[in-house]
Amino acid sequence: MDVRLLSDDELMKACAGKQAQALGELVRRYQDPLLGFLAKFLGDPRLAEDLAQEAFMRVYAKASTYKPGPKFTTWLYTIAANLARDAAKYARRHPAGHLEPAAAVDLRANVPDPSAAVLSHEREERVHRALASLPEEAREVLLLRDVQGLSYEEIAQVQGTPVGTAKSRVSRARMAFKDVYAAQGGITTSLL
Repeated sequence: MDVRLLSDDELMKACAGKQAQALGELVRRYQDPLLGFLAKFLGDPRLAEDLAQEAFMRVYAKASTYKPGPKFTTWLYTIAANLARDAAKYARRHPAGHLEPAAAVDLRANVPDPSAAVLSHEREERVHRALASLPEEAREVLLLRDVQGLSYEEIAQVQGTPVGTAKSRVSRARMAFKDVYAAQGGITTSLL
């Protein structure tokens, strides 16, 4: 069986049957976007890696409870968002656990013009600082909508809220981001 040809729902059925290669295919498909979401949400790439691994372990362990219907990614991001919220709560209660600043994503790779690289790096730093300064809920909805591309319906499912609430949270989060980013000297013509 070539797992690359299976749908996400078929892979979850195979995971429920304890076929590890099915989980491997889900990891291959979704590891990078999930890591990106978690790293930006938490501001800690190493913790993001740990939580992404934990999320996939939970996907495999709870595969028999998965109900096809909504997109698999909604279920995956719900698990990851819950893990990230728990980690953020823990970090607030135990601040000594975060002694070093999070590493910023280096957008300078493959940029031939050094001045463009500096500007790109500065912009990325401002975006990270602005995101980090937002409340957890605002940061989460911005990342889910504007970085991961989830629909308002999917965000509502991840957060367990009505669609209207998801829409208003995204709108408020975008305004808050715009204000913080502009205050840092950034130009707010495009988000994230």
